[in-house]
Amino acid sequence: MSELLTEPVDVAVVGAGAIGACVALECAEAGASVVVLDAGDGWGTGVSSGNAGWVCPSHAGPFATLTDLTNALRWMLKRDSPFGFRPSPALLPWMLRLLRFTVDRAHAQRVSAALHELAVESLALHAGYGARGIETGFQRRGLLDVYQTAAALRSVPADATVLNADEARAEEPLLQGRIAGAVLHPDEAYCDPARFVRAVGHAAETVGARLLTGRRVSAVRRGELVTDAGTVRAGAVVVATGAGTRALIPRTPIISGTGYSVDLASGQTPMPARPLFLKEARVAITPLPDSLRMAGTMVLGRDPHPGIDRRRLDAIHRAGVEAMPAWSGSQRSAGWAGARPCTYDGLPTVGWTDPSRSVMVAGGHGMVGVTLAPITGQLVRGIIDGDPDPRVENLAPAHRRKTRHP
Repeated sequence: MSELLTEPVDVAVVGAGAIGACVALECAEAGASVVVLDAGDGWGTGVSSGNAGWVCPSHAGPFATLTDLTNALRWMLKRDSPFGFRPSPALLPWMLRLLRFTVDRAHAQRVSAALHELAVESLALHAGYGARGIETGFQRRGLLDVYQTAAALRSVPADATVLNADEARAEEPLLQGRIAGAVLHPDEAYCDPARFVRAVGHAAETVGARLLTGRRVSAVRRGELVTDAGTVRAGAVVVATGAGTRALIPRTPIISGTGYSVDLASGQTPMPARPLFLKEARVAITPLPDSLRMAGTMVLGRDPHPGIDRRRLDAIHRAGVEAMPAWSGSQRSAGWAGARPCTYDGLPTVGWTDPSRSVMVAGGHGMVGVTLAPITGQLVRGIIDGDPDPRVENLAPAHRRKTRHP
């Protein structure tokens, strides 16, 4: 348990994950006194550590399409499917809103455009961290979307540069499984997500932010946080607890989308040249310094679900090694599960939750939390400084309350 904080601070951030670390860095660099509270024992010890780590504007868009929802219903009894949900009466209103927004193609296009714009800016910020000596493991090697069937490949946008099967294998010789073709996104990047959070968090500490570990926040009130070690007073509170946001801000549109990953020990097997995405299986493959990470699955539920569904984890591993048989004999980790914060309209939630402008939410980034973390830090800093980016109007909680659903 860390020390008791007695003096008020300018900004208190709840959550020491990717979003919380970037918010802390931005606010501390702006001269604010900043404290970050987390129930864990350090930066990035929660769900920020086991994801694919991609920085990918090409994948910035609504996390679910109408096809995804149709498949989820069809796969309800298929326990190893890449997309599903845990039915419950409490989840139903959220799912109905998701369906309404999903069938609205104009809305989906607006969301994709907005997220892509933010992701491109955030990619530049990721690169800037490295230039400043913040070692996040950032590498810009591109991303290869791999299609196993001709039918799926035909869905690729007309302006994409499509590689046939031979060209795809020339780009990535480890692809020896069944493939129909691929699309190369040459400007995409990735990092080690755990290393990213630690590096940004430590950078925030070097400019004055404080991390209080072992602090479980039980309530958020105007100007203060109630923790199991006492009360913390702050001019502004930023809740960056991902899929757990609802526990502190009950009216948030954020729910949980559980994902899984498994790491394979590198050994003597060559690494792929760049990250890969197996489109039909929805499996992301990332070459990390000492392992190969395979990540995937989206299971929606109102709240985070503890434990690991071994069948879904095995399905991710199976799809990965079928695409790259050279990795079939590699030792695999026990696996990881994390709750992605998802919103029904596909946009993150960033803004004040109350008229007093003392409590803010920064969450709901779906599957692009690492991608959008740096730009989210800048957006939060602008709001607190009283100079908000005009784009945050559509991300604010108040916008959701007054928007009519399509």
